[in-house]
Amino acid sequence: MNMRKNGYKNLHPSRPANIILQIGATLTLFCLVGVLHIALQSAPLTRAAAIYYGGMLEYPLAALMITVGGAALADIAYKREHM
Repeated sequence: MNMRKNGYKNLHPSRPANIILQIGATLTLFCLVGVLHIALQSAPLTRAAAIYYGGMLEYPLAALMITVGGAALADIAYKREHM
């Protein structure tokens, strides 16, 4: 028994939002791989190095939040214009 027949109309992101998410996620992944590469080069992980690399992880997280926010904004604008 489906009570919410028309509750969720369109949950899929629009084309511009999808492009923004794909490009942003790819660049964020490259950034995270770079941080991992730098962390693995300095083999003995000290406490100070762990704090430093933990601070470096703030930047990819911020970039991911900006990407998701921009994609949501693009999705809203596209759906308001075309639907």
